[in-house]
Amino acid sequence: MAVPIPVIAGVAAVVLIIILLIIFKILRKRKQSASEEAGKGEYQKLESGERGSEAGLEEGNEIVENESGGKGKKKKRKKGGKSKGKSKRKESRDLESEEGAGLNDSSAFTEDLAIPLISRLQFSISYSPTSRQILLTIHRGENLDSGSAASFEVRVTLLPSKRQKLKTKSQPSGSPEFNELLMFNEVFPEDLELATLRARVYRLTGRQRKLIGEVRADLKADLGLDTSYVDQLWRELTPAADIADDISDTQFVIDPESVLAAPKETVPMLLISLQYKTVTGRLTVEIIKARHMKTLNVQKAPEAFVEVSLLNANGGEISNQKTGVCKGSFHPAFEETFYFPAIEFDLTGLTLVFSVYCKKFRKKELIGWFGIGRESTGEKEQLHWDEMIDARGEPIKGWYVLSQE
Repeated sequence: MAVPIPVIAGVAAVVLIIILLIIFKILRKRKQSASEEAGKGEYQKLESGERGSEAGLEEGNEIVENESGGKGKKKKRKKGGKSKGKSKRKESRDLESEEGAGLNDSSAFTEDLAIPLISRLQFSISYSPTSRQILLTIHRGENLDSGSAASFEVRVTLLPSKRQKLKTKSQPSGSPEFNELLMFNEVFPEDLELATLRARVYRLTGRQRKLIGEVRADLKADLGLDTSYVDQLWRELTPAADIADDISDTQFVIDPESVLAAPKETVPMLLISLQYKTVTGRLTVEIIKARHMKTLNVQKAPEAFVEVSLLNANGGEISNQKTGVCKGSFHPAFEETFYFPAIEFDLTGLTLVFSVYCKKFRKKELIGWFGIGRESTGEKEQLHWDEMIDARGEPIKGWYVLSQE
């Protein structure tokens, strides 16, 4: 039986299609394999190129321009040059790090081994029996402090009387030049036997004053002042930490903010505030409060009040003010403010006298008093007055123990 032609043609077409599909799959596989091999080849080329560049660097091939500005030429370095360069750079970096850390700096060791500099003060002093004057010249200080923003002043007095207190002008730098003449008047020859010169050096920063140290010298025993003139004598400063606090009837303590804090006493004390403004020419005195207002004769709480007197250089009274009476309290709070006219250049000649009284029938009994200014009752009071002047309008507070003398 013969197979019809259309059937044969259909089978042939199917077989042809199958053959074409097989050929298409084979070509596709070959194309994929070829692309993968091409990718691998590119990767190998890149890898070999990097190796070649590293090898070229290790071989030291580099192009250097000649001095005539013409063509470049290749210059070979010995193999292993890069590793040496690397090691040198590493050493230099290590050296720099050591220097930064202070390991290779001899000053880091010498600072620990350095001997502290000795602070000194140079002065000349003489005495004239005819004029009864001591002439003291403060020349200079040495190694006082390393603070660049600070200035220094010297305050002198004669112990034990402290009747005259003098000071130099402030000078900058850690080794200031003063060259200033100071005079003590009305010093009798018999006073030289027991008199001691005390010179204190202060460091000034803003409104704060810090004691650096002091020099003490007996006028006769140490200096022989009754028979000779002492010229440009150097004396070492006793550090502030080694100076014993002076004992006086009126005491206060200066805190870091230049506020005068209350001492731990159970005797009568008064807290005041002083302020001077150059613009208005007005001295402001505030009577704030008191403590332990007791008297020997009266054991109950007194009726206390405060009188404030402003005196001129001759002791004459310029003005007088007083607070109201506080009743029934051993620790009265006054909170009263008074104003006194004062010209700036007259401040050094003024004195404020504070007197606390208790009212007893129609009389008044003195509990205690103290003075601040030209005739201060102690060095601490004088320091408060100076603090007020230097404060440029800022109020300065202080607690004072009342003297009953």
